[in-house]
Amino acid sequence: MAKNRSRRRILSAFRELLVSYNYGEILVTAIIDKAEVSKSTFYRYYSCKLDVFVEMHSDIFDRLLVGLVTEDDWLSQNPHHSIISMSMLAIQRTGGRRSLAAQFGDEWSNAVRLLKISLAGKIKGKINTAFSEDHWHISLDVLSHSLSVLYIEYLIQLINTPSLDVAKKNAYALQGVSCALIKTALQR
Repeated sequence: MAKNRSRRRILSAFRELLVSYNYGEILVTAIIDKAEVSKSTFYRYYSCKLDVFVEMHSDIFDRLLVGLVTEDDWLSQNPHHSIISMSMLAIQRTGGRRSLAAQFGDEWSNAVRLLKISLAGKIKGKINTAFSEDHWHISLDVLSHSLSVLYIEYLIQLINTPSLDVAKKNAYALQGVSCALIKTALQR
């Protein structure tokens, strides 16, 4: 139980710091101090702050994909309300910030790679459940990775999206491309 509590404290401290500071401005020592854990506790669970960032996004990805449960959800032409809700939240929280690439500096490409891997795993699980009886022309690994690239790029571009209307339009495009990709991958 202490393990989960320490991890939660580290994640919570990191989230709180991100409200006031850009990623690149946050030091591991600040996370440790805010979480009130020891340095050894931090490094028991994470090798660097990027690992905390990726784990934090695991929860975000769960909320993003929460409404994609059935085959109809994935093949709908309309984006699920969970995607619209997460888009609104992202626009509200990122207003006036520097681009993610600028915030992350040299860690940016590795951050994107790790986020895509994390999201691909979640998408694969969701699709595997929704389409449990189906067979695929394209492997689920390739399909889920391709969809994760689309979703990550959508999320990254939200930072520069001027309004919710533009975000909604882009969410419809995301859903349309996702639907087309899944239909192409299905062996029916």
